[in-house]
Formats: sequence, structure tokens, C-alpha cells
Amino acid sequence: MSDLRDRIDLGTWGAFRTGWWVLHIVGIIVVGYIGYWIARM
Repeated sequence: MSDLRDRIDLGTWGAFRTGWWVLHIVGIIVVGYIGYWIARM
């Protein structure tokens, strides 16, 4: 039973880490885009 729980926790943590990377990439793109628009004005 504990083996199944460990596997579920690992999968959840893996999905969370992947989501964190996506969030960082999107944030960097958004900040770069805003900076680009400010530099053009």
C-alpha cells in the first residue's frame, strides 16, 4: 500500500516541477515582451 502512495506522490511532485518550469518560461517571455515594448516607446 505504501508503495502505491510513494508512486502517486512522486508523480504529483514530477507534475508540479514540470508546471514550475513552464511557469518560469512563460514569466521570462512575458517580462521580456513587456521590456521590449517599453524600450520601443
